[in-house]
Amino acid sequence: MVLEREKEIDLSEFSEKEQRILERPSYSRDGVIPGWAEVIGKFGLNKLHPRDFRLIRGYYRAQRRLAEGRPKKASRIFRALDENQDFQTLEKGQASLLSNIALFVRGPSEKRRLK
Repeated sequence: MVLEREKEIDLSEFSEKEQRILERPSYSRDGVIPGWAEVIGKFGLNKLHPRDFRLIRGYYRAQRRLAEGRPKKASRIFRALDENQDFQTLEKGQASLLSNIALFVRGPSEKRRLK
């Protein structure tokens, strides 16, 4: 089995403020939550349409808030995404990508471990 090296992400495409946010790790009770730059690299999100890219970033933000233990903020983000027609279409077409992002950010849940 050949291990592939993860791609280096070129942050020059992003504004200075976004670059600082992308490089900053976030912490939960269990440890470090992966940053948005890690999610982009792992799932190859640079190839997506900019609209879908923004929607998936919103989904990542909500999952990150859940992992940080901030369910109220996460529910506001999820509510806004649910009202967006484009996200509903994306959710149907990219369900496996969204579930993989949730698993990557939050880790396996207790329910999944019990099965």
